[in-house]
Amino acid sequence: MNTIKFDNKNTRVTAHRGLSGLERENTASAFVAAGNRSHYGIETDVHVTADGQFVVIHDFETGRVSETNIPVDESTRQALAAVRLYSNPWQKTPGRSDLVIPDLSDYVRICHHYDKVAVLELKGDISEENVAKIVEVVKEYDHLEQTLFISFWGDNLVKLRKLLPEQPLQF
Repeated sequence: MNTIKFDNKNTRVTAHRGLSGLERENTASAFVAAGNRSHYGIETDVHVTADGQFVVIHDFETGRVSETNIPVDESTRQALAAVRLYSNPWQKTPGRSDLVIPDLSDYVRICHHYDKVAVLELKGDISEENVAKIVEVVKEYDHLEQTLFISFWGDNLVKLRKLLPEQPLQF
């Protein structure tokens, strides 16, 4: 399927949740699809699991994108890795075996590989320790200069500002 082509002039187009119009949102497939196009950046949402791991999924529960409905922050990474996502972005059709909830490192690695700005939304109230660990994951892939952190939780941005005084942040 082709995406809509337009003259973006000076507009910076960001693939929201990856190229979610073609692939299941917030999956490696959606991020790679966006990476293969002329998008400026790729946006995703990061959550902290019950065992302190970082996963990318929009909602606080998995039910909208999977037959399995479990709360992300109350589940372990292992439990979330077993969740298979619906394959069709618009319908609840059975998922492909490759459609799983990615780790934060998967997302950052893909953004880095395709030289895309990572627009990383911190979901929920994240502890100072976990904010620092999220920053370390981004640094591990040498992608901090190409990362824009965003959050609807202002405290997350305050924690980030303490760690990264010059980093672009958006509320």
